[in-house]
Amino acid sequence: MTPQITLPHRKFLQEGLHDAICKAISYEYPDAADPDDVVFYEKQGCPPMVVVYFAVTSQGEKKPQSLIRKYDPLTPEGRSALQELTRSLLDKPFNGLMDLSGLEGRPCTLVVVHREVRETIYPSILAVLPTSSYYEEPFAF
Repeated sequence: MTPQITLPHRKFLQEGLHDAICKAISYEYPDAADPDDVVFYEKQGCPPMVVVYFAVTSQGEKKPQSLIRKYDPLTPEGRSALQELTRSLLDKPFNGLMDLSGLEGRPCTLVVVHREVRETIYPSILAVLPTSSYYEEPFAF
């Protein structure tokens, strides 16, 4: 018998397309426990993981919901996702972490899907698209 998967009791962001705004960008080293670790990684020339914060504005609520997406520039998937992000929102290719400064405050459309983590379902960002009022639902959920 498989376990029953339940949704959290909080308001839940549904799958599909959602209007959003890129609120902030931060950088982190996942294994850095203290400032000395950060200095070590920087001296080694390791790029940090990019964390992009989005505020979903299409729910019609007073307080927008927040979602984050992490990008690892050391992996091919992370680099291609960063290239896709800068190409769709800034209309230019990704050439390094300095290119991300223009993302804050940019409107966008998020493709949200549900992911299961330890028998709980959470909303997750599948893709970030440029904002457009004429998008049709291109995905079958």
